Amino acid sequence: MSQKFPKVRFNRFARIHGGGTPHSNPSYWGGSIPFATPKDLRPVDGKKLLKTERTLTVEGARRGSSIAQPGDVLLSVRAPVGYSVLVETEVAFSQGCKALSLDKSKAFAPFIVYAINAFKPTLESAANGTTFQELSSRGIAESSIPLPDFATQQQIVQYLDKETAKIDHLIAKQRELIALTESRLKLWRERSFWGEAQTEDPFLNPPAGWKVLRNRHLLEHMDARSETGDEEMLSVSHITGVTPRSMKNVNMFEAESTVGYKLVAKNELVINTMWAWMGALGVSAYEGIVSPAYNVYRFRDLDAVNPMYFDCMYRTNAYVSLMKAHSRGIWESRLRLYPEVFLRLSSLVPPKDVQDRLVAENNERTAEAEKLITHCHQAIELLQERRSALITAAVTGQIEV
Repeated sequence: MSQKFPKVRFNRFARIHGGGTPHSNPSYWGGSIPFATPKDLRPVDGKKLLKTERTLTVEGARRGSSIAQPGDVLLSVRAPVGYSVLVETEVAFSQGCKALSLDKSKAFAPFIVYAINAFKPTLESAANGTTFQELSSRGIAESSIPLPDFATQQQIVQYLDKETAKIDHLIAKQRELIALTESRLKLWRERSFWGEAQTEDPFLNPPAGWKVLRNRHLLEHMDARSETGDEEMLSVSHITGVTPRSMKNVNMFEAESTVGYKLVAKNELVINTMWAWMGALGVSAYEGIVSPAYNVYRFRDLDAVNPMYFDCMYRTNAYVSLMKAHSRGIWESRLRLYPEVFLRLSSLVPPKDVQDRLVAENNERTAEAEKLITHCHQAIELLQERRSALITAAVTGQIEV
């Protein structure tokens, strides 16, 4: 990377302070002093730190943490490395952060934040560790960023504040479009699969031609078990419904043996008993197996129903709320929806041709929404790349400001 400005080590213009986390003594927590962790820095990376999830008392800060002063820069040094924010009030911070107290005759804090943003890979490469990567005070001190004279730093910040604000506005508009698209699709599903919004309680007064049937008349509880455990492992989510676990880009618990796991056939309904109150269920398009903690249901007459209609209907907010109200447990996180309870609940059942029409329209609307959302994400990615390139070019002196 060619650059116009000289690179200067952090220890030439900043003092580096480590943080800490107090013990769980109640007298240390819940006070008036914000307590910053990398988690708090993430959503405001490159900007001002306005709030934190937790706070400390004066005693908690004195006994177990450190205080960053107004004008300091907070830098995350683990999980992950490189988030940076401006501090405008006194802020305590954990060992996952370092505070940079700047020599204000040499370094302008907003410029340092922009420069850290541009040279984040340099800081990441200076981190080390076996369990997790961590950037030490020495690693920061010996790292370098471009540092023009103070007046030039101010000019660059003024330029970048203006230009990045324009880009951030465009990114925000794209995110608003994504949210609006998702909201409209969700609203259409709620209206269409919950009695077409014709009555306040469609169970009492269903639309003309629609039936209200107990789930036990539609479905039967299945408990077939795998003898080998070799079938495809399936996952059940409130977001994606039933999908092969191999499609999930997450690290999930792997049992030593899946012998005895429940078999799932195509068009069968799978409900995650522990998370039904969140809508973790779906009709499977796959054959496979699921955890014994899940429950599997088979439609009694596939010629009379479209299973995907029920996939949509059971995942509406209205039906999820119904399942939650009938789940058993003391705390929300412990609620369970057992088969005997689910089978006692009722379902809205329109004529088969209406089910088919709603499913087809849902597929069409979903495809259109996903296409638009994909375009929005692509636009956001390009804007973010433009933003990063602009910051790098400005702080290294590659463009006149």
